[in-house]
Amino acid sequence: MDVTLNMSDETRHPWVRDFMERPGRTLAKLLGGATIVPPYWRGEPDDVLVMVSGEIDGDPAYRDALDVAMLAWLDARRSVSATDRVNYGIVRFVGETVAALRAVRRLELRGTIADLNARDAVWRNWAEPLRLGESHDPLAELLSILALRQPADQPRLYRWHQLIDKAKSGLLPDYYIDIALCGLRNLPGRERPPQELLYGLARWATGLPDETDKRDLFMRRWHLEKEVLFPRSADTWRRLVSPLLEDRSFARTPAARWWREDLGMRSAKCAASRIEESAFPHLPAREEANRMLDRLNAKPLSQVMPDALQMLEAQRLHMERTGFAEPFLRMAGAIGNAALRSDPIPLSVRELTLNLAMHMVHWGPNNSYGWSLWGRVLIRSGQATTAEMVLWEARRRFPEVAAIRNILAGLIGADPARVQEAEAIFVETVARFPRDKIARNALAQLLVGQPGRGREAEAMFRKTMADFPNNFVAYNALGYLLMRFIDRRLDAKKIFEEVLEKNRNDGVAKKGLYYVSRLIDGDDGQSIPEFPLPSSEHQDWYAAQVYASELSDVSEKVSLAVDDGLCSRADFRLGAALDILEEESRSSLRERAWADIDAVLSRTPSHPLALLVGDLHGRSVPVKLEEAFAGAYGLKLLAAFRHKDAEKLNALVREVPARRPLVLLARLAGDVSTNKDAVALAKFLSIRKAPSDPPLATIHAYLRRQWEFENDTQVEPDDIRRRAGVDRDKLRDLVTVVCRQTAQETALLT
Repeated sequence: MDVTLNMSDETRHPWVRDFMERPGRTLAKLLGGATIVPPYWRGEPDDVLVMVSGEIDGDPAYRDALDVAMLAWLDARRSVSATDRVNYGIVRFVGETVAALRAVRRLELRGTIADLNARDAVWRNWAEPLRLGESHDPLAELLSILALRQPADQPRLYRWHQLIDKAKSGLLPDYYIDIALCGLRNLPGRERPPQELLYGLARWATGLPDETDKRDLFMRRWHLEKEVLFPRSADTWRRLVSPLLEDRSFARTPAARWWREDLGMRSAKCAASRIEESAFPHLPAREEANRMLDRLNAKPLSQVMPDALQMLEAQRLHMERTGFAEPFLRMAGAIGNAALRSDPIPLSVRELTLNLAMHMVHWGPNNSYGWSLWGRVLIRSGQATTAEMVLWEARRRFPEVAAIRNILAGLIGADPARVQEAEAIFVETVARFPRDKIARNALAQLLVGQPGRGREAEAMFRKTMADFPNNFVAYNALGYLLMRFIDRRLDAKKIFEEVLEKNRNDGVAKKGLYYVSRLIDGDDGQSIPEFPLPSSEHQDWYAAQVYASELSDVSEKVSLAVDDGLCSRADFRLGAALDILEEESRSSLRERAWADIDAVLSRTPSHPLALLVGDLHGRSVPVKLEEAFAGAYGLKLLAAFRHKDAEKLNALVREVPARRPLVLLARLAGDVSTNKDAVALAKFLSIRKAPSDPPLATIHAYLRRQWEFENDTQVEPDDIRRRAGVDRDKLRDLVTVVCRQTAQETALLT
């Protein structure tokens, strides 16, 4: 019979007895190094706590009290403002936090671990900017806990695959790979060893060069799994590894050869006959997926949905096993877009689309389409306020994606009280993306609805028609605008006829020509059709229901997006884009912007974006943000750029070599660059394919467009130096854009 031992005060360590009388104070003193616990004179706080706790499960009252006190201590630590933690001593602050998290892991404090899992995004958002180094890395400690104790219903595979990708690309230190492999190793409810673990190992090894030290590193990690953690027969390992060695993305890499040699496999297919069909999920061929995408574009969703969802499920299973998300993201985006073309959208389809959008953000946080789909489906669900915050945050994360700005401006413009703010967003978008037809047409259409601004709208439509002779949206929109005025109906008729000469199947022009002809003939009994909206897959956001009543309460996960979105919106309202507005409107919006920042800081005193926005717009910040958030790349880059600190800029290159182009940009903008910098930046801009890292993609897209390198495959250093001298102010603005982008990078969803 099992008997739980209830320890008496006499058998407890004296520190434990003190703790039971005053839990919070006693624990805080220990973690803060303000007390010495004999006989552990020289122990670290987490070592001492583990030693005095003894067999903690044998004392449930103490275990539960410690669990509650530890979570309360961590919650209080999370609420400390940036100023207070710098004044306290940032190294000391982080060191104590790391010790507490280590104690949680070692003592397996279940209640605290459950909260860390439940509020994963909250804790990661807080921990990531506090990384000081391997010994003072609260994010690594937090993820280590989550790797060992994963909820059975939410294993969050994407987290471990993304950690591998980030560490592999140099955006995180190498030791994060071990944390990610630990997470894949401990997936709940999986076979032992999990197939996902082997694919994680392969995913990391795919980019390793054929060098002796890299081979040794791979073998150390592989032999840990093979010989220590999961000792299995050679035949078993060959059966488990064979699917990986047949995968096209891995089969020809040096690591695949090392693996075959270690297992005595002559070729990738030597054990294929032993592979069970169910051992690995089948990924539909790309040609098959492309045919499904064509069907989604051409046929009603109801006819295609069953087959599309079946294929999507196969892609999801493959993605979860391997971390290869591209096929799933393409199909999910296509299904979501097809669903949003439906009018109305059935509730079940709307819920499915929202689920797909959030899966896309989970698995592809750097994929802008998932974010825009998330915002669009929220709009169609009647959650306009939440959608706006998501889109503001998406605008910060993807400043070079015009579609997100257009969706956001269209949503805001649907509220009559905010038309001027929407106009400011469109004007900024047109200035930044002069070739974006959607923004031009949408801005002109917005002007049409404002008294006395028809001439401006006509001028914008005509400019778009001149620049894009086959953009029939602008032609038709102008035709319908001119049709409203008796003395301009002949002009409208000519426009519709011109469209039909170029495209005789244009239904909008046919309808316009019919109505304007009847009006000219004097038969005006028919009402004028509604003003046609610029047709685009991105423009279903003008739907009338955007400001319908809000749906149910917002979860804590989405509230993170709301706070970050509030910061992004405040940043816009405090910036120069609102200079086109009248003083009264501008002042009102800026007052509300500061109120939003204050509200965010009242909830999260150490919110890096809120503090950064204040700093960028003239509010005094009592501490150096790069010290308070030592792990926030953007804040360190901004500080080094402002002070033209060559040493700190060089340190950033050493810390994250993959982001060297951002440092090159900062040097160029600060007029402290060298010839070598220009050569390196020219090489970066000569690559036509956009980088996968969002801030690198931002500067790559902006500079190639701004400097007209879009069709070039060879950019010359002299061109870089010459253009930089002309566009120095724009380069400085671009630096602050990527600093905003990288001030907080943790994914919002868990």
